[in-house]
Amino acid sequence: MIFSIIIPSLNNFDFLKCTIESIKKNSKFNHQIIVSVISEFSKKKHKDFFLQNNVIEFLNSENKGFCTSINNCLKLATNKYIVLSDDDMFYLPDWDVNLISEIKKISHENFFLSSTMIENKKYVKKIFTKFAKKYPNHIYFNAGSSLEDFDEKKLLKSYKDLYFQDWNGTHHTPCVMNKQIFCDVGGMSEEFNPASGSDPDLCMKLWNANVRIFKGISNSRVYHFGSKTTRRGNIKMNNGHKTFLKKWGISLDFFIKHYLQRGTPYKGPLSIKKNFFFYIDLFFCKLKFFLIK
Repeated sequence: MIFSIIIPSLNNFDFLKCTIESIKKNSKFNHQIIVSVISEFSKKKHKDFFLQNNVIEFLNSENKGFCTSINNCLKLATNKYIVLSDDDMFYLPDWDVNLISEIKKISHENFFLSSTMIENKKYVKKIFTKFAKKYPNHIYFNAGSSLEDFDEKKLLKSYKDLYFQDWNGTHHTPCVMNKQIFCDVGGMSEEFNPASGSDPDLCMKLWNANVRIFKGISNSRVYHFGSKTTRRGNIKMNNGHKTFLKKWGISLDFFIKHYLQRGTPYKGPLSIKKNFFFYIDLFFCKLKFFLIK
């Protein structure tokens, strides 16, 4: 079983190179790799590297956003399963074997699985809900925040011993899903370009298509350097929270907490627990929805 791995990138070749090299080095199988890059930033040395590593390059004339880049690359994917990846990740040994093993255990295609990220910060965003703090969805371990201080030896020595469990509610990359189901729900929603809110939106569309397994696999691991494209200040981010609320009538945080139950220990397919706290949070969601401009 091999994947078609889609990696959008924007003038971030050094990290992209690291990502591709780690996939090549630490995968059990020879996966198809498709990168989306802007022609303005694509140089001969980049093209030579892609050619040497059998990487398919989708050239864009301009930056239209993460969602559009994925949808364009999807047309070139030839395998049954799609993996969406960031361009600032280091894939750890057997990441693919452990995802494939999980896929084989599931008797149907209605799933959305991901690897578990290892990051050098306990909380990636400045604003975190109490729920997110109680149920972290990544492993904290500092192996560096840049290519210059990245300690690969330290990471490879330690990553297997970092405790975590299979967990609910993933919407993070690298994630894997059936290509046909991804196409059936319309791929990525381009109104979320450049990126913010697009992953939970995809999960909502999958939820409405009766997917209930949103599972992070603990022993499939990657090191994430931390949004090295979007945090450089060269992209004006969209208001994904507002777009999600207007589109679905509930907030992104409400969806993560009550639908995906992100970070909670995995115990099987998800179902919504409509308790007192659900209805209180829903009330404030609807209030926000009617007040939003």
